[in-house]
Amino acid sequence: MKLLHVLTLDEARTRLYACVRQIPRRKITVPLTEAADHILAEDILAPFDVPGFRRSAVDGYAVIAADTHGAGDSIPAFLCVTEQIKIGERSLRPVTRGECAYVPTGGMLPDGADAMVMIEYCEAFSDTDIAVNQPVAAGNHVVLPGDDMKKGDLLLPEGTRLRFQEIGALASMGITSVLVYAPYTATIISTGNELLPPGSAPREGRVYDSNTYALSAQAEHAGLRVLRRHLVPDDPELLRQILLSVMTDSDFVILSGGSSQGKQDMTAMLFEEVSGSSRGKQDMAIMSAGQGIRKSTDNLSAAAMPCGEISGGIYAHGLALKPGKPTILAWDKAGKTALIGLPGHPAAASMVFELLVSRVLKLAVSDEASGHGNDSGHGSVSGRGDDFGPGNVSGRGHDSGHGNDSVHEQGSGNVDD
Repeated sequence: MKLLHVLTLDEARTRLYACVRQIPRRKITVPLTEAADHILAEDILAPFDVPGFRRSAVDGYAVIAADTHGAGDSIPAFLCVTEQIKIGERSLRPVTRGECAYVPTGGMLPDGADAMVMIEYCEAFSDTDIAVNQPVAAGNHVVLPGDDMKKGDLLLPEGTRLRFQEIGALASMGITSVLVYAPYTATIISTGNELLPPGSAPREGRVYDSNTYALSAQAEHAGLRVLRRHLVPDDPELLRQILLSVMTDSDFVILSGGSSQGKQDMTAMLFEEVSGSSRGKQDMAIMSAGQGIRKSTDNLSAAAMPCGEISGGIYAHGLALKPGKPTILAWDKAGKTALIGLPGHPAAASMVFELLVSRVLKLAVSDEASGHGNDSGHGSVSGRGDDFGPGNVSGRGHDSGHGNDSVHEQGSGNVDD
């Protein structure tokens, strides 16, 4: 009997990370309303000066600075108010010597005025006359065109994660759509003769499939786009056909069940077969023509591979982790697809996904945003310093809530795999 090739969690993360970094990234254009948490795939330049006009930084009166020289509490400068300029509107006439115009914060200064006096330093005697009791210099509280940003300046660099701050900045520039990196895609497969789809009639000796739903939710939370979900009996030929089909357009194929040694151990055999195939993406796409989206070589961006390349086939059959030891990892080098075989037990499958797949995805996406100041500092592939706790591979104390390296479930006893 072939023994499991057990890796530590750190080793498994490093190898899976090396595979993920070889997956080409597609670029897609999305509406700004759907761009949150995406990663920019191009530099965004300012399309115009900001502001595009002389703007008041205070609520007050636009004046000619020379008219206020020598003004004070005892000898104020008296000026005639020519108009009340509303926010978002242009002035109707220029200001000349001895005149001023009211301008709210953010409003446009009239031609002729070269300074703003805060309303706190003015006293109105009528609708058309004020006294100014503070002298100001030219340019006082005036924001000039291009002071915030000039046309062509870099607004956001490629690799920026789009948070609410960036979304707001883009909207303020009149931008309604952006080019971003498409999320990694995934197919979720649950296997087992004992599984029933939720909603079907109960049957003696059978249980409802929960892994498909739980792993799909975890995958989407980790940033994957789940393309499809399959519930498959322990039929090697059927599963092989499904694997070859979904590998044409899925960056990740996540399969639960069939990973423990025994009569139903077919995951390793099938992973080795489909990942060791010399067929490329185009060959597999022909085999499954008409079945959903396909991986396209158009508009792709291949990232650097700091951990080196992983050859095709199975590179891990076992983790030094309990539960989760019989986890299987394989890499289809031709099709650039990561194959992940998880234990069938729901708690074990979810824990391995969180500790391994979610962590690696977080780091891979962080690398795209690194150096731009808003998503760096996740630490290393080993997980030290991440949100699982320093060097924590047992699952104690991390935020998944498992809290114990031997998970207990009501009615199912201890989880030993």
